[in-house]
Amino acid sequence: MRLLTLFAIAATSSLAACSDPHMQPGVSAYSASGVSLVAPQGVTFSGQILVSRAAYFCQLSGMPTVTKTSSRALPRPHGVEHNFQCLNGS
Repeated sequence: MRLLTLFAIAATSSLAACSDPHMQPGVSAYSASGVSLVAPQGVTFSGQILVSRAAYFCQLSGMPTVTKTSSRALPRPHGVEHNFQCLNGS
């Protein structure tokens, strides 16, 4: 019974994380030339959220334009990594 209760708490916590409107993708790597964002397993972010988050970090290094270069599934339980290139825009 105790194991079932712990499982229910864990499942509820996971679902709550998915519905949190303030949740942002995590930054796994950042440099002046690019940024990598990670969406936790079971959480999907819209392309607009990913691009705006990447653009924020690119603008910190003076690069106003962002281009998505790739996405890859990470080993469980890490999720999906989305890679973006920072460009000067001129």
